Amino acid sequence: MQLSMEQIRSATQGFVRFDKTERGIFFSRMSESQEKLYAYTTEARKGGAGVKMEFVTDSTTLFLKVFTECFGTRGFFRFEVFADDNRVGTLDNFEDTTPVFNEEGQVLPADNFRQGEFEKSFLLGAGMKTVRVYFPYTAKVQVIAVGLDDGSAFAPVKRGKKLIAYGDSITHGYDAKNPSQAYIVRLADALGAELYNKAIAGDVFSPKLLAEEEPIDPDYITVAYGTNDWHGCPREEFETKCPLFYQMLSEKYPRAKIFAITPVWRYTDEVTRVGTLQDARNFIEQTASKHPNVTVIRGDDLIPPDRNLFYDTRLHPSDAGFDHYFRNLLAAILPHITEEKRGENG
Repeated sequence: MQLSMEQIRSATQGFVRFDKTERGIFFSRMSESQEKLYAYTTEARKGGAGVKMEFVTDSTTLFLKVFTECFGTRGFFRFEVFADDNRVGTLDNFEDTTPVFNEEGQVLPADNFRQGEFEKSFLLGAGMKTVRVYFPYTAKVQVIAVGLDDGSAFAPVKRGKKLIAYGDSITHGYDAKNPSQAYIVRLADALGAELYNKAIAGDVFSPKLLAEEEPIDPDYITVAYGTNDWHGCPREEFETKCPLFYQMLSEKYPRAKIFAITPVWRYTDEVTRVGTLQDARNFIEQTASKHPNVTVIRGDDLIPPDRNLFYDTRLHPSDAGFDHYFRNLLAAILPHITEEKRGENG
């Protein structure tokens, strides 16, 4: 049986609006006003970062048909399908042995990777199980069809918590080959939270983003800006926008647990208009820690300074690098979540 548009919508997480297109359904992680704010980049309008389907079924098969379009510099994409905690297959336009960067750490041309219409059937196994379909963060995706066995059960999974993630390309997902391995996706799964990924590749602290409408009332918020501010912003701009961002964020979401993640390691000894990368980390830490509902997490403690943990050898983590990021971040966050739950229980 083919799922209806409403069934597909009910099982999809991480979007704030959706559009019915000529080919299928497009799920957007940005509101209309947020898209207008980022009108200069296709990343906000097209990327499916953090979007996934999750539902319970006894179907033994899943059929997925999509249409993809490339944006930005990354041409590769991958869907991942899980039955409970077992990955049963992928739908993608590259092999695991396909490099996404050349030997010099430069990204391969996007037109090396085919886009368009793709379809595949997956074997889910017998019995009731939770199915998760992780969407790629590197392509605009239009869902054409989702199919299950005739007469099978279908029930969307609704998560009890919500997580908003602000950040740049690393939070966006760059450069995980598997979208389920991006640190913020794994964090949301570990916290049992629905992820709303607002990260944009190349982004910096932008108080204007917080002034726009946001239909989500989050329980948790992560903020991971700073590396682009350090690399490209004048010192005065950085030292104005960073404090204002945290002030507005703290006031806008007073009940949320907010985690300020300072920039992770990157291969550089450059001194910019802001100073060293450590100078930027220190300023963010001093600024964010002034707010009682913000907890600072030192990003340089999250990924070891090993160039082999980065596909481009200098900036964007590989799946192995994201594994370090997730595990260390979760360990840093859990004590504060535990404190929150202890308080709820009196």
